[in-house]
Amino acid sequence: MSEPVLGTSLAPGPAASAGFIWHDLECGSYTADLPLWRTLAAVRDSPILELGAGTGRVTLDLARRGHRVVALDRDPELLRELERRAEGLAVEVVVADARSFS
Repeated sequence: MSEPVLGTSLAPGPAASAGFIWHDLECGSYTADLPLWRTLAAVRDSPILELGAGTGRVTLDLARRGHRVVALDRDPELLRELERRAEGLAVEVVVADARSFS
């Protein structure tokens, strides 16, 4: 059995649809940092850039509080799920690798 390659997205198909579920199980219930992000977001009235946004745990929390958020992630599957969850909110998604984003 080969080792998974880091930085690759799941191929479309039945396994791909489970990717965001795994991401949410791994990260979705963590909330201890949200007060920090809310405080930092309140400092300026400008768009917020979240790097590694995933399915939007932080992005959605801030957007629901009226902030405009640009959510960047290199995994298009996670961002598709974020877009679905962000319907009607001021969220822009960008598929890109943060290491080379400019």
